Amino acid sequence: VSPMAADWHRSITAAPFRERIVRILRRDFDGSALFVLKDPRMCRLVPFWISVLDEFGAQPRFVIPVRNPLEVAASLKARDGFHAQRSQLLWLRHLLEAEAGSRRFARSFLTFDQLLGDWRRVADRLNEELQLRWPEPSSATVVAIDGFLQQRLRHQSLSRQDLDASSSVLPWVRAAYGAVMAAIDGSNAQLARAVDRVRSEFDGADRIFGPVVAEGRLHLLERNSELRSLRDELERTSAGLHAVAAESAARLGEIDRLRAESDARGAELERVSRTPRATEAESAVTFDEGRRLSEEMAAHRQEIRRLQSSAGDRASLPPSRPAAAIERWRARRRTAAS
Repeated sequence: VSPMAADWHRSITAAPFRERIVRILRRDFDGSALFVLKDPRMCRLVPFWISVLDEFGAQPRFVIPVRNPLEVAASLKARDGFHAQRSQLLWLRHLLEAEAGSRRFARSFLTFDQLLGDWRRVADRLNEELQLRWPEPSSATVVAIDGFLQQRLRHQSLSRQDLDASSSVLPWVRAAYGAVMAAIDGSNAQLARAVDRVRSEFDGADRIFGPVVAEGRLHLLERNSELRSLRDELERTSAGLHAVAAESAARLGEIDRLRAESDARGAELERVSRTPRATEAESAVTFDEGRRLSEEMAAHRQEIRRLQSSAGDRASLPPSRPAAAIERWRARRRTAAS
């Protein structure tokens, strides 16, 4: 809300921006008989824009829309959470600098209500006060403007009576708004004097309290810078934690895989370790069976020799029991092996 230095627009810092804007104007509007620039921030930059338009070769005329400061405060509170008095001071500073910067040029004030209520009448008044010759609008243009300027798009609606009745309106704001509204109604003889008085008091108060406000603002900027640094550090730490968590999850997955593989190998080892014992026991049984059969075969041989010696005739011998016994032994081994 503080005023800028009187010659700020002639500074070395401002020069490159002037050159850039002149290039843009030449690119977009070179040869145009009529063009419009619109930006609320122009209120704070009127001297700069006058110098830019002068270098470009255009003759500026100013249209200054004025909106109820209570509506502006309500909009800024809803959008940005601004305190009502801060919003009123912002509204006041914009109005004071727009009025002072445009004073020596053709200009016209209008209200938001007038624009939304009857834009054709506003266009005719601007044509007269600014000595313009508007292009004749086509039917399509009229329909487009009617569709664009709709009351339903107006989110805050407060009357001048609401402002007069409100105790929260700052005296400077009330005085400046009253002077501009009088000028809009056709009585602008006292406009410059009333606005100059408000600006003088406002700037005088800023010289007293401005350093205190600036110190608080710098302190806030430093704290915001610290908060940004802490936020960046927190984001980096968080990113590192996410990376560690991802790495830990990967390692846990690897551990689970190795554990499963180890369990499988353990089961296989247990199975293999049991196999020799089973084979061993089976071999022992087979060995005992073989030894028993061998003894039986020896007994049979001995019986055969005895019979041979007594009978002397092999052809008359009964079927050989040792051969049958050997076949039974082989069958048992095959069964055991399978």
